[in-house]
Amino acid sequence: IKDGTLFVSDVDGKNLKEIASGIDSSREVHEGPNVPEPPFWSSDGSLVTYYKNSDLYLKRIEANTEEIIGLGHEDSAFGKYPAFYSITFLDENQMIILGYSDNDTNIFNYNLSTKKFMASV
Repeated sequence: IKDGTLFVSDVDGKNLKEIASGIDSSREVHEGPNVPEPPFWSSDGSLVTYYKNSDLYLKRIEANTEEIIGLGHEDSAFGKYPAFYSITFLDENQMIILGYSDNDTNIFNYNLSTKKFMASV
């Protein structure tokens, strides 16, 4: 992330490609210091999640589409003012989100096909 824009490139730094702009490289949490929020990539590089305007977004690289997964600044499926510590893509249809909100740690399962949350653990 450079100046709020997420880029990818070859290992040697050539062929720079912009993925998304307006990205938050650190995350303001409700209480405490700002925390770094790196993007989380799927293993095949086809999906990436990141913060933008304090919300968690998912970008589908091939389709060049961006969607809000969770609201990070108000009450949402994640609780109030959540912080996401880890996102794991299980396959092309599911991702697991480990988050902290309302003084509790939660695990959320998000279906990428239906764009809905399944039962949290």
